[in-house]
Amino acid sequence: MHTKSPWIPIAATLLVLLAAPAAAQELDTALGDSPLRLQFISGRTVIDQPGAYLVVRNITNDTVEPTIRVLASGVTIDLGGFQLLGAVRTPAGVWVDSASNVQVRNGTLRGFGVGVRVTGATNVELTGLSIDGRDTPS
Repeated sequence: MHTKSPWIPIAATLLVLLAAPAAAQELDTALGDSPLRLQFISGRTVIDQPGAYLVVRNITNDTVEPTIRVLASGVTIDLGGFQLLGAVRTPAGVWVDSASNVQVRNGTLRGFGVGVRVTGATNVELTGLSIDGRDTPS
């Protein structure tokens, strides 16, 4: 009988974290002496505090909520080259809602009704994103 090793998920997590050190270092350096620290995103989330956020894996979302919803100003989200994957019924990969000074960069948003939704927000910068509205493969 073959059993799965409990070390495989741990090793996979370590590989992901080791694969994104440049993005993490860049975000952490950008924070400088700020009291804000780098936060990691590994699933659907609501950001309600300013800071730098790094996606550490591909995230699939088939709910009716956005994958990442930004309610705070002063937020930088680095997708770390990863993908946010959704379904057409999912309103957005990233939704910036009534916030200012928000950056979203470096990744792919695929299969959402809208890749990045911006409502009531100012000074939102999108860089290095690939946005594809087609359905994700099943």
